[in-house]
Amino acid sequence: MRSCAVRSGYLDINLMFNIFRKTIFTGFAPNLTWSDTLNATMFLFVPWRWRRGDGPTKLEQKLCSYFGVRHAVTFDSGRTALQLVLEAAGVKAGDEVLLQAYTCVVVPNAIRWAEARPVYVDINETLTMDFVDAEKKISPRGKAIVVQHTFGQPTDMDACLQFARKHNLIVIEDCAHTIGGKYNDQLLGTFGSAAILSFGSDKVISCGRGGAVITNDDQINNKLDKIKDKLPTVSRIRIAKALIQYPVFAVGKALYHLGVGKWLLWLARKLSLTALILEPEEKRGEIVVGFPAQLPNALAQLALRQLRTVDDANRKRMKTVDNYLATVQSKLLSLPLLRFPIFVEDTISLMLTAKKQGILLGDWYQTVIAPSDVDLSAVEYVMGSCPKAEEMARHSVNLPTHPGLTKKEKRRIVNGINTVIPEHHRESRQC
Repeated sequence: MRSCAVRSGYLDINLMFNIFRKTIFTGFAPNLTWSDTLNATMFLFVPWRWRRGDGPTKLEQKLCSYFGVRHAVTFDSGRTALQLVLEAAGVKAGDEVLLQAYTCVVVPNAIRWAEARPVYVDINETLTMDFVDAEKKISPRGKAIVVQHTFGQPTDMDACLQFARKHNLIVIEDCAHTIGGKYNDQLLGTFGSAAILSFGSDKVISCGRGGAVITNDDQINNKLDKIKDKLPTVSRIRIAKALIQYPVFAVGKALYHLGVGKWLLWLARKLSLTALILEPEEKRGEIVVGFPAQLPNALAQLALRQLRTVDDANRKRMKTVDNYLATVQSKLLSLPLLRFPIFVEDTISLMLTAKKQGILLGDWYQTVIAPSDVDLSAVEYVMGSCPKAEEMARHSVNLPTHPGLTKKEKRRIVNGINTVIPEHHRESRQC
């Protein structure tokens, strides 16, 4: 029987190269470094430091210093931060909270868990909220607006603040995709009454799972502090899974192209050794047992390490964005984007072809409320209500921008995209 590497009597050089060519990832903890892995692994051997320590306090102090705000409060995740800041800001049962479509299910879930009703607003070409559509969706029950800086692309905050003043709305910035991004030379996260941050495994800074609220509002902060003091700490099992994820992902990604890494990642997931980004309950709009919770010391320490170098990481992201912009049509500015989106007719074919070349492209967001197996009725989304977001979601694919990309890897990505997509079908929107 002939080897699959032999075709018509000739050796398939490209297939043989796959053995030596490492896989390029968009997701799977893109910020992960061997230094992070070493620190997380060391924490595995000192379980008495997992929950207790000054990590959360130091992280909060660093966030205040970085953003130039008076208060920061850490929690187990960005979704918890959003739920609790809405409650602290006075959102009550029956209130409506505006949010954009083309987002993750955790955002409407947090609104619903705060006992409010999510009202979905369509997006514009920047993949951020369309305030013309927001005017059509606002009602007298409107209490707050959550503005998402998608992939790091700033929402038009002038239009946002004008709209909020007109309708007396609380403005919460969703900075899950950006730390260090700016709008008119002002840091995103400092425009509204408060902002939420996420430290999930695929975010700008990562500690497996974590989040925070930043604010200059003393009243919101006082309420958050009281809420936080009553919360439990994340369970030891969940902390262990978050820490184990570091060495598993580091080894798995390094050996993925050999097949060994792919098997390791599959086995870790099958045995539930690593944490899930989304629990099955969340996809059904249900609350997960054990949350909300406080951010444990071990994970806070890991997030703090990355926060100290976030500006350098963002500069590297900007260089990557500039590199993509040189070959992909776009009105995009050079921003520290979390991912670089392109829009194509056939996303599945592109992702499969790129995978054969050792490039795993991202899928944020291929459904209007991601991921694809979310129960839309559970999160109160009605198909057809945000047509632009639905159209964008059908054609979205992301290129990686993480700071660990080498020049050679960026060339591989660009060349791979250019050979698969005809130029007249290749387009990037403003974000």
